Amino acid sequence: GATLADCLQGQPAQLAAASGVLFAVISGGFGFGVGLSGFLPPGLRARYALSTCCLAASLCCAVVLVPESLPASSRIAFRPRSANPLSCVRLFRSGRRMRVLAVLALLHSAPMF
Repeated sequence: GATLADCLQGQPAQLAAASGVLFAVISGGFGFGVGLSGFLPPGLRARYALSTCCLAASLCCAVVLVPESLPASSRIAFRPRSANPLSCVRLFRSGRRMRVLAVLALLHSAPMF
């Protein structure tokens, strides 16, 4: 998502289209994974082992294949004090439209958790 936003800055229509494709692929991956899990041996050990292997492969691919999308002059240094996991709560104070969008995003991602 962030890489798309960096690459498609100033092109909202293309960003919306690419974001839709990205979310469709992610959601499809969840469904595909659930379908494939029926072919695994019974028990949680094999499922967790395969899940861990997939995660490790995905991480390696991301680190090696996905380049930094912002030029060095546009990057901002990470500050641990500014990393607030509850900062999204301020969306609810930004008006009715943002509240509706935040609730819809929550409902969309709820099956993932």
